[in-house]
Formats: sequence, structure tokens, C-alpha cells
Amino acid sequence: MRLVVFLICCLAAYSSISQNLVKNGGFEEKERKYEEIGNGMGYYDHVVGWKKICSFLCDSILSDLKVRNNGITYSNRNPRTGSHFTGFYGYIVKQAHHANYIAQKLPEPLQRGHRYEIRFYVRLGLRSEYYIQEIGAHFSKDPVLPSFSKGKDHRIYGVRPQVVSDTFLREWYEWMEISGEFIAKGGERYVTIGSFCPYDNMHLRNIPEYIVEEELRKLGQNGGHLNNTYEYLIDDISLSFIEETDAMDKLKNLKSGESIIFENIYFDTGSARLLQDSKEGLESLLTIMNENPKIVIEIAGHTDNQGQADFNQQLSTKRAQAVGSYLLANGIDKNRLKPKGYGATQPIADNKTMLGRQRNRRVELKVLAK
Repeated sequence: MRLVVFLICCLAAYSSISQNLVKNGGFEEKERKYEEIGNGMGYYDHVVGWKKICSFLCDSILSDLKVRNNGITYSNRNPRTGSHFTGFYGYIVKQAHHANYIAQKLPEPLQRGHRYEIRFYVRLGLRSEYYIQEIGAHFSKDPVLPSFSKGKDHRIYGVRPQVVSDTFLREWYEWMEISGEFIAKGGERYVTIGSFCPYDNMHLRNIPEYIVEEELRKLGQNGGHLNNTYEYLIDDISLSFIEETDAMDKLKNLKSGESIIFENIYFDTGSARLLQDSKEGLESLLTIMNENPKIVIEIAGHTDNQGQADFNQQLSTKRAQAVGSYLLANGIDKNRLKPKGYGATQPIADNKTMLGRQRNRRVELKVLAK
């Protein structure tokens, strides 16, 4: 009897951890609506639980998201699982980036200090002229809607996705995984997926039209790519709770020689500039340093293995120094701070995966004395 109860408890615990916190992440649940299609009226399937956020080429900013399946327009575009998928796209014109997104109001708000993992799969649309790198997921308390600037159309800039791709997404026939972990600030109710990157910071690659035409011919279709456009198909979105975490509380209880990962510390991509979202974590660390005047810490910067080793070494050192400089500027004695960069020499996860690379890009705090 005890064994049965134990197994039930284990299954319940596993279910709570692995439960998908996103509704209809595979886009299988749909609702048929009668609407205008082209010059006439007809039925179209809409995804239940999701909306499309439009920054251009739309009648309204917020509209229904339509289901896609393996049809003529998306020939050889089978869903990753199930029978349906959907998509989003962007438009590059006059050195400006305009993007459309998919979004959902989550069934429950995210909990402060809890770690979550978001995972989804994308594939490049067959008629895209571009493929890009910066596709991510942004979680917010309020809906994220485009702002409007005269002469610049609607756009969503100025938000930082908690998880964003770190490699070019260039596959037409294979589904590419985008995944990552983040710690919630608490109260986030909306998830928005797409590319939030302004044109000046985008990693953008052109696909020659003859290549697109050749692929279309293989599928018995005519025409070329859509000018100035990237399009991605998306399927199997999942969001799961991993654990409750409070790195600052753990730091106070560490013994000499022990270390923790400094959570909620953010930098510009490829840069040592601390982002505004890092302020809360830095303030917590400052409080602990003030409350424990004898503690001496090593601030260790780490990177993944992408790029040149020399650059990674310098970047990790500068990021560690940036954290130290913040504490130093707020009154902490320099003898209590030992910034050090390790580059990519001490990975804690597999650099072959996006999630692994994200875990390797970190700042650790090691107690040297208390």
C-alpha cells in the first residue's frame, strides 16, 4: 500500500512539473468562422486561445490567428506533431523592421522567483526572402502591443524577450528548437512570440530568389520569394515550471569555497553593458554585501563556446568586472570583490543545444571568505 501511495505521489509531482502552462500549444484546437475571404465569404479555421498582433499589413492591431495545415500554399510543410501549425512573419523595408507576432493570455500568472522553461519549434517559410536569428518569447504582465511613430508604421521595440534564439534559423524542411529558462518577476500573464529586434541590431541573411524558385519547382509550384519578408512556421509551444529559486538567500548560507549562479543578471548580446532588468538582482547582492561586511566574493564570468576564444575570454572578464564596478560604485570595498573571466573553459551544459549554451552564459558568485 505504501508503494502505491509513493508511486501516486511521484506521478503527481511529475505531472505538476511537466504540465504545459500554455493553452493549445500545438494549435490542434480550432474554431471555424464564416468570414470574408478574398472577394467573397467562406469558412476559415481560427486557433483557439491565441491572437495575432499586427504591426503592419493588417486591418487591426489585434486579430484572430488562423490555423495552417499541409495545403497548396504550404506544400511539404507538415506539422511537427498533430495536424496543424501556425506562423508569423516580418517585413524589412527602408532599413526598418516591422513584425507580426502570436500571443496568448496565460491561464495563470507566473510566480515570482520561480524558474520556467519555454520551448517551441520553428521552420522557415518557403517563400521567405530572409532568414534571421532573433526569434524569442516575451512574458509580460500586460499585453504587448505595437507603438506608432509617424512615418515608421507600428512596431514592437524596447522589450527584451526572456528567451531568444542565438543561432540563425535557416531550415526549410527541419523543425528547429528554440528553448530557454528564465526566472519570473511575478504576475506575468501574457506570452508573445516573434522577433522584437530593431533593424540596426538584427542578424539578417538574404536568400537568393533562384534558390527559392528551385525549391518551389521541386514541389511543383511557381513563383519566387516574397520581397522584403521573412516568415516562420511554428508548432508545439510548451511552458513548464522547473523550480522555485532565490539565489540571494542561498548566497547568505554558502560556506567558503562554495558558489552559486547569479540569477537575473542580463547583458546586451556580445556586450558587457548591464541591462536595466539587472537592477533588482544587483540591488539584492548589494544588500547582502552590506549586511555581511566580512564576506569576500569572486565574481566569475562565463560564456558559451560560440565565437573566438579570445573574444569570449575578454567578454567574460568584462562582464564580471561590470558587476564588480556596480558594487564598487555603491560603496563596497574593492578588496572584497575579485572579478575573473573564464571564457568558455568551464561549461556546465552541452554547448550543442540552445538551452545548454544559455546555461553556460552565466555569472557565478563564489564565497572566498566570510
